[in-house]
Amino acid sequence: MPFRAAARIAGMRPGTRPDERGSDWVRRVRERIDEEYADPPTLATVAAGIGRDVSHVATTFRNAYGTTIGDYVRFVRIWHLRRLVEDASIPLAQVAQLGGFADQSHFGRLFRRRFCMTPGEYRQRAREGERRT
Repeated sequence: MPFRAAARIAGMRPGTRPDERGSDWVRRVRERIDEEYADPPTLATVAAGIGRDVSHVATTFRNAYGTTIGDYVRFVRIWHLRRLVEDASIPLAQVAQLGGFADQSHFGRLFRRRFCMTPGEYRQRAREGERRT
């Protein structure tokens, strides 16, 4: 049976090998990003570290997790930075800088996309929650 037909039967996207869907090396890539989100390694560094081609790593990651490596890095950064946003003693520009964002506006756009509110609105809600408790 041709690979494409077998892939369709297995519910996989064409181009994904059955043995690599959910394989250990893809999970290790994700775990490395989770650990090094503030200063993530480049795709080339990750690929070299696991002995795979850059385009293969990128494609397999996207097939396994439904997102690109770059989008995943941004998601992880925003998720971790939300705790710093709650701390009113840290300016939002500094929060963006600590998360590795070049500017506060980029951070704000991505934060709003993820949490459906600006970092300032998130901070305000966190303060209101503290007053109630």
